[in-house]
Amino acid sequence: MRSRPVLAAASVFFALATALLASGSYPPNPPRLGGTALAQIDARAYNLGKTLFTDRLTLPDTPPAGANPAANLARLTDVQARLPERVRSEVDLPALASRLDGEQVNAIIYYIGIRFRVSVENAQAPAS
Repeated sequence: MRSRPVLAAASVFFALATALLASGSYPPNPPRLGGTALAQIDARAYNLGKTLFTDRLTLPDTPPAGANPAANLARLTDVQARLPERVRSEVDLPALASRLDGEQVNAIIYYIGIRFRVSVENAQAPAS
């Protein structure tokens, strides 16, 4: 008779331990912005940059018309170096340089500046 409570306690312990170990890890949440900060965000540029950053847009293998791969490479290399280490090891922005036009580069830099709170003012488009 004494084995029943021990068996019940052991089964509850193992069930709880299994549930706790099965939860896994979760990525950190993006920064939460207040209402005034949200109103100042250019949603079109942010969403385009997010789509490019997360590799959800099929890009051409050749440079788009009017693209400047050398300028894009310099800007994206600069931004890559400013990313947090955990993100820098997972993304290769300079590899996108020859496949993006100026608007797309601006959008990805805009997204990174907001999402990762990285100072990207110097990486913005050169004055024309």
